[in-house]
Amino acid sequence: MDQYAIPTTADPNNLLAILWNDWEVVYDAATNKGVTLATLGGVGSGGAVVLEYDDLQVYDDPTQTLDMEVLVWRSVSSVPGDYESSTPTTTSA
Repeated sequence: MDQYAIPTTADPNNLLAILWNDWEVVYDAATNKGVTLATLGGVGSGGAVVLEYDDLQVYDDPTQTLDMEVLVWRSVSSVPGDYESSTPTTTSA
């Protein structure tokens, strides 16, 4: 697998970094492993997408697993701390 710089100007350039690590999704319907996608409150700006990860494992180490859910709202927020309202800053040496 190739490694790429983040961020990059090349498409696609959307990134959702959840518990930053080298995770691997292993799908197994019989044991409910994998990712489940659902919508909450419709597909408009008041709705959300729910991503449920079951038995997500560290890449190449199936002994380290976790379950988690991510809730992504389909609207823009101006609440301080939200990533889309942050302004990046740079410093020079």
